[in-house]
Amino acid sequence: MASNIPALNHTTYYKRKMLKFRSPIAIALVLSVALLISVTTPAFADIIPPKKQSALGISNENIVCESGLFKVLRENSNTVACLIPSHVFKLMAKGWAKPVDDSLLDTHIDLEEKSIGTINTISVTPVKPSQGNVKTKASVIAYDYVFEVCAPQRIYNPTILIQSDSDSKHYQLAETITPDRCILSVSRVMASNMDSIQSTLLNKGEISKVVAELENKIITLKTELTEARSSLGSAPVEGPDKITQGNKIADLRKQINDARAELHRLYFIMYSSSSKTTALEKSSFSGATIQGETATKLSVTKSLLEKNLHIVTFETCAGKSLIKLPVVMVNSDQETKNVKIGTKISPNSCQMTTAKIMAIDPESISVAPVGNINTIQVEELEETIVNLQENLIEQKELLRSLVHNPERPVDFNSQTDTLAGKIIDLKNQIISRKAEFSKIMLETYR
Repeated sequence: MASNIPALNHTTYYKRKMLKFRSPIAIALVLSVALLISVTTPAFADIIPPKKQSALGISNENIVCESGLFKVLRENSNTVACLIPSHVFKLMAKGWAKPVDDSLLDTHIDLEEKSIGTINTISVTPVKPSQGNVKTKASVIAYDYVFEVCAPQRIYNPTILIQSDSDSKHYQLAETITPDRCILSVSRVMASNMDSIQSTLLNKGEISKVVAELENKIITLKTELTEARSSLGSAPVEGPDKITQGNKIADLRKQINDARAELHRLYFIMYSSSSKTTALEKSSFSGATIQGETATKLSVTKSLLEKNLHIVTFETCAGKSLIKLPVVMVNSDQETKNVKIGTKISPNSCQMTTAKIMAIDPESISVAPVGNINTIQVEELEETIVNLQENLIEQKELLRSLVHNPERPVDFNSQTDTLAGKIIDLKNQIISRKAEFSKIMLETYR
């Protein structure tokens, strides 16, 4: 029988194997073990758990599982569970989980043994004990564990499992790993034997692939939007070309905002700490005029698709300051809507765009700029993240020079410990700020 297994796909093999379990007690035992393993095994980590995501207001459809786990819906509660792929069919057979796509499950099962990067241990040095605190050789003490993570592909939110004879932790890096580049980092680990310290890269690559695809999609859509805006400017004031280009611009802008919302949702659930998450609030704008921003109606064209539907073309301009999250309120005698432009507006420049709005009297249509209450906060967060990253790079370069120096100084352990403390603190600050930034951007674009 063993020799025939490779001829079957993974899902078919597990289906046939489950037929052997006739006894309900046997099935229950298998399911209990499968659930226990999937919950307790420290095998994968990219993002916060599904329950936390649901509590943040993220729908079942948009919940993402940790790297290496497979998303299923519970049959009785219709809530999301994330399981080790090879255990999914056992729960489906029991009626605990709803049916899933076999081919997609096979793909995830293949990823279980996949490794997309390597970790090289650089040095392990004991942390300087508190003054007057004497340790014996048999004691469990803290070590500064310096390591490098390398990968042939881009990895967002790289997460490391660090284990020893006395400790086990998930360690999240602040940087994105780029292809064929190594990132130096350091963590503090408890151990009685320093040789027992080991590390594993937990990411399997599927989350990073989705993020990369979304980033490329946004770049492509923005290029198409720029071209459509140029065509709009050269089209006649009235006529079918104006309507066609107006519809295209509105559709592209919506696609960009949707893609950005999806991207920042992934960023948010990756960078948010599972112990420090706050519920997402609905997008809200202050209604106040943004300093230096203007919106001007250029033309109104009646749509051929629906009665009283009009396409308004308008221009939004920035003064001396960059408009990070431009929003324009479009008003008529029938409705009012906030239009998110989708791209920032540079100082002393304008962007032309369109929106659809219902109106009985076309003359009642007006446009006005409205501010996003988080614009200043976004700019401050971006500046803070850049400064922290620059500081982190400086500290890591100092650590790299220290650990790779063949003639180590007498106070090597002390210097390593000091740099380790600074690097760990900077890393935690960057991840926290990234979570704040992604939360604001998600609320803005969704």
